[in-house]
Amino acid sequence: MSTPRHDVLIILKNGELAEGRSHVRDTTRILQEGSPRLLTVVRPPDLGTLRGGPGIRAVIEGDVPTDLLSSLDEGEALFVRAWEQQPGMKDKARPGEGLSWGAAGFKPPDPPQ
Repeated sequence: MSTPRHDVLIILKNGELAEGRSHVRDTTRILQEGSPRLLTVVRPPDLGTLRGGPGIRAVIEGDVPTDLLSSLDEGEALFVRAWEQQPGMKDKARPGEGLSWGAAGFKPPDPPQ
């Protein structure tokens, strides 16, 4: 069983970007902006507050439906594909994950040559 995402993808309606962005800011915290209409945000406890808001075209928790993906430009589609790949990174074990570089026993990466 996979861990639920801590973030969701928001696609705003083209003619209502300001209203959508304002609603998102009032509801949760924006993490990344893929374009003026494409945002990733902290997953709020109640997704219904986002889904029913003004200017919101879609709130996506997993894979983006093909019809939505095909409506995006090349840069937006690249952002979405990268976002879709992130959950696999959460399960990756990394030595020293979450430790300060000064923590006992932690070896920082080699500096660039």
